[in-house]
Amino acid sequence: MNDSASRHAHWERSPIDGVDELSAGAFRAFMHTLHLHRRLMMQALGDTGGHPGQAICLHRLTVQDGLTQRELADTMFLAPPTVSRMLKSMEEAGLVERRPDAGDLRLARVYLTDKGRAKERELQAVTAELVNETLGALSEDDRCELTRLLDELGTHVERAAERRAGRGPGGGAEIAGEAAGGAS
Repeated sequence: MNDSASRHAHWERSPIDGVDELSAGAFRAFMHTLHLHRRLMMQALGDTGGHPGQAICLHRLTVQDGLTQRELADTMFLAPPTVSRMLKSMEEAGLVERRPDAGDLRLARVYLTDKGRAKERELQAVTAELVNETLGALSEDDRCELTRLLDELGTHVERAAERRAGRGPGGGAEIAGEAAGGAS
């Protein structure tokens, strides 16, 4: 049994207390696929000297150049210090440059350089090849169903994250209020 099959077999054997077996099986399959996808992306983009976070950042700036570091962090769902470190290395590599905001000198905006635009095109081509090789190998009906299911799962994950952050129904603020003595 190869290393990947061994890890997958471990996921299949691992029960998740308090979760029905069908949900646990879906979770295990999702996590296994997520792991394999990340490994494949790291390998493929690594061959170009890039990595997934860099590809996302460069693509985001291609769509909307001149974002602030905070805007990039928000759109990439990453913590600002993580984006700061990424931008520092990308700036050192000559892929991006930071310039002061014309209206608010406290802000810096991030812009692609010509080298950054070329790198984004290179990483985009690698990503397209991987998408065609993996998702493109599924039938049209399966891709439609997978898209529908992932969109629905994404909605549930987003709601759960908002509740945990206290921004939605049943969220932390309401729970904190109840713990402090109930509703006002």
